[in-house]
Amino acid sequence: MGKKILQEMCRQGVGWDDPLPELLKPRWESWRHDFANLEKIEIDRCYLPVNFGVVMETELHHFSDASTSGYGQCSYLRVKNLRGEIQCSLVIGKARVSPTKLTTIPRLELTAAVVSVTVSNMLREELSYTDVKEHFWTDSKVVLSYINNDSRRFHTFVANRVQKIRNSTTPQQWHYVPTDKNPADGASRGRTVNELLRSNWFTGPMFLWESEISTSEDEVPDLAVGDPEIRKAQALQTSALQTSEPISIADRQYKFSEWSRAVKAVARLVRRARKIKSNAPSTVSEQKSAECVIIRDVQNQAYEKEIKQLKTGNQLTKNNKLYHLDMFIDTDNILKVGRRLHHSSLTDSLKHPIVIPKEHHVTKLLYCK
Repeated sequence: MGKKILQEMCRQGVGWDDPLPELLKPRWESWRHDFANLEKIEIDRCYLPVNFGVVMETELHHFSDASTSGYGQCSYLRVKNLRGEIQCSLVIGKARVSPTKLTTIPRLELTAAVVSVTVSNMLREELSYTDVKEHFWTDSKVVLSYINNDSRRFHTFVANRVQKIRNSTTPQQWHYVPTDKNPADGASRGRTVNELLRSNWFTGPMFLWESEISTSEDEVPDLAVGDPEIRKAQALQTSALQTSEPISIADRQYKFSEWSRAVKAVARLVRRARKIKSNAPSTVSEQKSAECVIIRDVQNQAYEKEIKQLKTGNQLTKNNKLYHLDMFIDTDNILKVGRRLHHSSLTDSLKHPIVIPKEHHVTKLLYCK
């Protein structure tokens, strides 16, 4: 209750030296007056009663629960002696307020389950018991379906927490408990001292006191259809095209509005094709190579006949529109203009410009570069 009041004050922006808002005063006074009832609570220092005898079975049972107000867990030590007598004791309990950021109840329930696992790891280190069997209980069938899932992929929030749970426990250790029998309900909703004394918080649920606890018949719930935490699987169906034309890289450039982005995208593709595993930005040489890839692909589409003719060592015919440009193919297999400029002192890119169609999208990208 106190944590919830403090959270509400923080949400309203109340400063440390500011007076308590009028709407919160009744809750504050009720919580403060309830302190007097703490003298009614008595907790045995020892987990085992006097003359309990030799312990034959030792178990830890962890319960978790969540609500819009908060989430929490409680753990109980259950032991059985030679006479078959049962003793249950509260070992630890934790209660936390729900985050101010709006989240779903299944996520809060899953977070509470993670707290139970964290407490379990701590108790195994702190307690000196050996051969302890552990069981985890929740009243959320959604959480149980998440933990028992082996085939579907979840979004990051759920996936990370399910992984934490399965790193320390097995799905077989998780069981369903009805809400009215779940003692952790008090941790998630908050209770007064008198309410705690009347509840099963200190003793645990009655079924823990029975000689045998039935867990073998637990039904594993299925994941709900359309659960928002499940990643949607995309199934892509491919078919062989009845054509000899490969998919063109140049045609893909219509997705880009800037030349630099197109070049960097192709550079990443080239890196993958070469099986180079690196997330570093593409280098200058990689980008230069990518530019050549794009230009070659455009020219192979637009001037396929001319390129084949030049590669065979023949000159273009006079009726060809590129005849007067004295075309040649350079060392990068790119079609360029020849003419008399090769005698000038200009750079190669100015002496021998590349040739690409005027209306092609790549030409527009280069023009606006």
